[in-house]
Amino acid sequence: MRIKYKVEETIHIDQQIRECAEKRCEYIMDEQSKMIDSLLERENRTITLDRCIINDNNGDEILLMEKDDVLKAVKNHFNKVSNMTKNPSLNQKRKWEEEYKPLDIMDNNYFTNMMDSIQTDEWIKVLNTLPNGKAAGLLKISYEMIKKSSEKFKEILRKFLDLCLIIGDMPMQWNKAIVYPIPKPGDWELNLSKIRPITLLEILRKILMKILTNRLSLKLVENYNILKDHNYAGLPEKSTHEPIHILNAIMEEAREKNKEL
Repeated sequence: MRIKYKVEETIHIDQQIRECAEKRCEYIMDEQSKMIDSLLERENRTITLDRCIINDNNGDEILLMEKDDVLKAVKNHFNKVSNMTKNPSLNQKRKWEEEYKPLDIMDNNYFTNMMDSIQTDEWIKVLNTLPNGKAAGLLKISYEMIKKSSEKFKEILRKFLDLCLIIGDMPMQWNKAIVYPIPKPGDWELNLSKIRPITLLEILRKILMKILTNRLSLKLVENYNILKDHNYAGLPEKSTHEPIHILNAIMEEAREKNKEL
């Protein structure tokens, strides 16, 4: 009986190994994300915000189960996390007005043509760089839908984004977004502080912002005196490699000579 048990156990283990190997081969071809999750032993965890725990004015924990109460608590929590307020103070307004005040050292000619019409080659280049597998916003329009649409629809969309640039505004609907909660490591235990939100914006808005970002990046590269010193890591063909290498060399020298950094 012992020998037979060992034989059966060996056959069972070999069968499981073959099945897992075949499944991973299938994942390599069709389901790469599932393959990575399996290799890293990552579990797909989701959060259902049908209840949560908050602290009252006395610091005591309260379990909220009513839909309206839960939604209100979640909204207040995310507003505090993002430091959002509908009625900013006068000091806050003055602070941001000062931050956004144009600099005298900047030449306005640097940023000419920023709001020009979208050229065909520029439009095609942006569409070709759109990623796949990204979540859509409230309108449920994904990058794949736009990339696989007809040439007529793409041209209509390009003209529509042109109008947004001409009038300097965009649809109010694009200001709405979906806040999706993701659990941090460990069980979230109905505690809102143990989840982190991601914001899903409208795809059309993101395409328009990508066009403006590409134009702005090109202007910053052409006019090197706008960003000075090491403020260039986010520009095309630039990276954080140089400043990190410099900092690492300084740290190594401090360790070797036993001196302050």
